[in-house]
Amino acid sequence: MISQELEVSLHMAFVEARRLHHEFLTVEHLLLALLDNPSASKVLSACSVNIDDLRKTLTSFIKDNTPQVSGTKEVDTQPTLGFQRVIKQAIMHNGKKEVTGDDVLLAIFNEKNSHAVYYLHQHGITCLDVVNLNTSSIKNMKAVLQFTALALSLTLLVVSLWAYTFPKTGNFPSLIVLGAVGWFAFSISLSTCKSSQNS
Repeated sequence: MISQELEVSLHMAFVEARRLHHEFLTVEHLLLALLDNPSASKVLSACSVNIDDLRKTLTSFIKDNTPQVSGTKEVDTQPTLGFQRVIKQAIMHNGKKEVTGDDVLLAIFNEKNSHAVYYLHQHGITCLDVVNLNTSSIKNMKAVLQFTALALSLTLLVVSLWAYTFPKTGNFPSLIVLGAVGWFAFSISLSTCKSSQNS
């Protein structure tokens, strides 16, 4: 599912390319549109990218390198294979979650031979920078940490219950405390996971 703000960015990219009678909609067009996308621009700003300079660079490149269709009729601008791959990659990376501008920005780095990636590198931003700030990546990391905490607390609970069943195998008072801690950790981890899923 594509977020509304990303739909607007994609639409604007198409509209601008058609207005300029561009034959193709490229990855560079896409990156240019993302400069005005809230999610993507937030990541770029956090990476100290000069968005105005990047905009000028991309605009100049697109003007000099994109084939134009002559005439006054409306142009049927077609997305390049690279453009399509980026969108597909962003959707696949997210699975069933909503795809936002920063997801597409991250997916652009898969087009390693594109000028879009070259200009991003030139402005001091790497794929790792985007990964560290990407909303979906952060959510996935939180989910992993929460699952780990849940697994550890469950293990602690099982061990304490086993020790309670067979008290001769260890220090019984200590095992009671251990069981209480395990149960408390399990409850906290479970409620955290539920609240994360609902958010």
